[in-house]
Amino acid sequence: MQVVRGIVTCICCLLIARPVAHIYSEPALLWALPVVSLTAVIRGFNSTSLFTLQRQLTIKKITVLELVVQIIGLIVIVILAWINPSLWAPISGSLVSHLLMMIGSHYLMPNYINRFSWSKEVIAAIFSVGKWIIIASGMDFIAAQSDRMIMGKLLSLQALGFYAIAITFAEIPKQIMEKLSERVIFPLMTQQKEMSRGDLRNKILEKKMEIAGGFKCVDCLDGSFWGLPNTNFI
Repeated sequence: MQVVRGIVTCICCLLIARPVAHIYSEPALLWALPVVSLTAVIRGFNSTSLFTLQRQLTIKKITVLELVVQIIGLIVIVILAWINPSLWAPISGSLVSHLLMMIGSHYLMPNYINRFSWSKEVIAAIFSVGKWIIIASGMDFIAAQSDRMIMGKLLSLQALGFYAIAITFAEIPKQIMEKLSERVIFPLMTQQKEMSRGDLRNKILEKKMEIAGGFKCVDCLDGSFWGLPNTNFI
């Protein structure tokens, strides 16, 4: 299914490339958007061992692989940007990173081989619940990226680049929580499926308060500490 999703995403990007390039008056998007969409196709061929290790809370292998891939991708971007500073430097780095991640994922677990298969029962079970997740994820993505879409029309590419970098730093706490939930909390919840709903809820709230307390400690080092206007993280 993830292969199909990647191909569908790529096709959608191909269809909207020309209208998007026209709306933002950027001819480069006509080719950049389809090339970037190849990352979705590459990601679709990632080994399902990533999900298995994640469910088993064996995140060391995944973390090491991601770190190595990001370092190599960054090196590729820096070298290409030094040779030819253009839009294609980060795009090429992203393609290399996704390709290395895909290849590396198939070597994380020995004797773990993925094969293509099709089961009507599994597809029906996925879509019976997953369709609402897909809709919710799509709406969440549009809401989260709407500011960039709007700013892309109002600002120059240089100003948009500064804005994107600022947003990246501002969303670090959010990304940490998302990774923590994806890699730790959700797998732990699946291992506690025999626990009663009330006990599970209390356990989650307990851990949630501990995590929130940690971020509140970070919040103590706000702008007033440095003589700047106060800014809250939470």
